[in-house]
Amino acid sequence: ELCMKDARSPLLLRPDEPILLLSVQVNKSFTHADIYWSLPYSVLSSSMLNSVQRGYLEREVEERLAGPAGRQLLHRMHAKLSGYFPPKLRFKVAPPAMLHQLMEEL
Repeated sequence: ELCMKDARSPLLLRPDEPILLLSVQVNKSFTHADIYWSLPYSVLSSSMLNSVQRGYLEREVEERLAGPAGRQLLHRMHAKLSGYFPPKLRFKVAPPAMLHQLMEEL
């Protein structure tokens, strides 16, 4: 529902391939929350991309998330949480350990 339905959405790497929101970690004072994301499964499992190319794609998505479309997404998430005193939300690339756990589960 939060995914915007246009090509500029920061959650869409390619048409119909959203990035994966893997985890949300909230600090003890509930003032900040980190949203960990990764590239789509099709990209993660592709043997045609090397680590440099994946890094390029991650930077591309990070730039989208840092821009107006990402701020719009954060605003929409805050609106959904408005009754709960929402924390400040930040997008972060999922660390390798989190990705390995995801790949094992899939």
